Amino acid sequence: MIIKDPNDYYRIKGAVALKQIIDDAITAHNAGIKQMFDDAQNEKAVPPSEDGTAPNSDNVASESIADGGNGGEGKVISHMDDLGHKKSQPTVLIEMADDCELFHTADDEAYAVVKTPTSRQVFAVRSAGFRRYLSQRYFKLFGKGVGNQALQDALITIEAKANFNGTLRQVYKRVANLGDRIYLDLCDEKWRVIEVTAAGWQVLNCSPVMFTRTKDMLSIPEPKHAASDAILSVNDLIKNKEENYKNIYLLKRFVNVRDEDYP
Repeated sequence: MIIKDPNDYYRIKGAVALKQIIDDAITAHNAGIKQMFDDAQNEKAVPPSEDGTAPNSDNVASESIADGGNGGEGKVISHMDDLGHKKSQPTVLIEMADDCELFHTADDEAYAVVKTPTSRQVFAVRSAGFRRYLSQRYFKLFGKGVGNQALQDALITIEAKANFNGTLRQVYKRVANLGDRIYLDLCDEKWRVIEVTAAGWQVLNCSPVMFTRTKDMLSIPEPKHAASDAILSVNDLIKNKEENYKNIYLLKRFVNVRDEDYP
């Protein structure tokens, strides 16, 4: 016999049996809602792959980006941890910054050294340059932009790591006078410097000192050893004297360099 009316069920089976039926129905309903929620969360947690195709079952993205992934060749960055739980954007950004050399100055300003296949770049952690580096790297890995709040939250932790776990170092702008040798930042895209000693000078691809830059710094031509080449280089420099007045001033002062910041 099928009993459709709860009042009839109560009359025939009793209150305890009716309560059990109701409890079972509520439990089944809650389980269904929880499963729907879990399925929705798992679907949201899967980040897109770089080529726009469906992500693989491991839900990872390999760092094969143009800037070399800061030397992290073979490292894998994922939005999922080892237990299958989703990581937040700040957590992923902090993992990216772990590839950088973090340090701080005597003024407690935090810096990060970004290594690429062709250069070593030094940015203040709070600078636009470092923010752009993290944002660009995240976009190339996951195909979407990073939120401003997520980036801000990540920078707070990165800054703390640089100040409390990083070494104390000195940074320079344009010129570094170390006594027995002088370094001049060419401010070119390759981040090359000139090393000057009593024996002569040479262009270095990787600076032994920490040069940082400001947005108004201009690049200067690479000097030439041969006299004829040097004349041509100077002619190129002064061809537009008004545009290159800062570089001309810098070259004139370079012979009597002091610990000053040059534009």
